Amino acid sequence: MFNKLSTGLSSLLVLSLAAAFTAADDPECSDLSSPQCCYDAFMSWTSSKANFEAPTETVVDYTDIYTNDVYTNVPTTTLCDGFLRYLGPQEGEVYTTRVSADEPVTTWLSTPYPTPAPSCTIGEEDCIPFMQAYRSSSEAYRTNNSNPYPTMPPCTTYSTCPKDGGYCKMWATAHTAWYWPVTLEGDFCGDRTTITHPEPTRSTVISGTTFVSPSVYISIERLRANSHLGQYTLTPCGRDKTSVLLSLHPTDVSTHFGPIKRYSSTFKQLNLADMNDPTPVTAYFGLTEAPDCTATPESCTATIDVSHTPLLSAPVQMFRDLDPDYESCNLHPSAHDRIGPITWIPLEPTQDSWPTPTTTSED
Repeated sequence: MFNKLSTGLSSLLVLSLAAAFTAADDPECSDLSSPQCCYDAFMSWTSSKANFEAPTETVVDYTDIYTNDVYTNVPTTTLCDGFLRYLGPQEGEVYTTRVSADEPVTTWLSTPYPTPAPSCTIGEEDCIPFMQAYRSSSEAYRTNNSNPYPTMPPCTTYSTCPKDGGYCKMWATAHTAWYWPVTLEGDFCGDRTTITHPEPTRSTVISGTTFVSPSVYISIERLRANSHLGQYTLTPCGRDKTSVLLSLHPTDVSTHFGPIKRYSSTFKQLNLADMNDPTPVTAYFGLTEAPDCTATPESCTATIDVSHTPLLSAPVQMFRDLDPDYESCNLHPSAHDRIGPITWIPLEPTQDSWPTPTTTSED
């Protein structure tokens, strides 16, 4: 692997600008407790941040830093399907290369603003006039972009989401999926039998939440929606959802394959048996059938990593069902119809969720 990581600079002209919060200079705003004071402080901070981070033309001695990761002594094996597999995490040595320019370079540089945003908050009711002002400035900018660029206030108000026209877009953040593993018997490259135990159900409790087989559980950290009216008008709509746990039947869970393009993707129903180790080639690469390594050896040159964490296709309809406001919303196109990356965690039943063996005696 050969990646450009960062740029070293031997000389740097930094724009120095002290943060000036006009609200803090007002005796009535010493603690920023009032909505107006909080709003003024945030807008002043936003302006100072934009000015501080404005790119400046700078002459520098330019140095590129590259790293070259060399993996050595990684244990591997080749199974009956013809694919090389790592038997553990890839670990190697990192080599650094520095390439310096012969002459100084003129470029544009920006320095991150070091001052954090004001920590005050504005309630929903108090936010109404500030959000109205934002919508007005957004409309003015959309009409004539010589007007000041609109700045979203540090608060939100409730508004209904659009019901038609595709103007409602959702954002979802998910990190964890819990599933009940299945067992297999038979030849890995031949006929395999999936052994499941659908009845009776199994259960386990994690952090006060009961997980019941055979459901797959998806933890949604946050789900929110925005109303998009034109390129520059974006306002929150509906109510944000946090810490949502979705329960899906295994046959309703799809993994996501295909190129990361706006309108091109492939969904494949998840087979929980493919979460076992070793991972089948078809599951790892999203194929419909395994290639013939004997007839076409070049199709089997890739190496399968020990980690198998398939991407999860977004259950959009379940998102819509969480709130009537979301009924006409779609996932934002930049999400590519998926959520994640997901950490897949196998569940283990508690001891008392297994049936107690019974015996019978002959008279």
